[in-house]
Amino acid sequence: GLTLSYRPARLLPDDFSWRFCDDESLILTFSLPPGSYATAVLAELLDYREGYREREGRSE
Repeated sequence: GLTLSYRPARLLPDDFSWRFCDDESLILTFSLPPGSYATAVLAELLDYREGYREREGRSE
């Protein structure tokens, strides 16, 4: 049968650090346990929306 695995509803990334660069970009670094997704962490930390740059005319 199907084996279900549960993920913690809340986790704290390990080795979290951040810094601003000269071009005003932000670099975040962190470690996550297996089965966790960085995009989920970013969505909680920031007002992150997929495709935001493209909608605002700032695509790279």
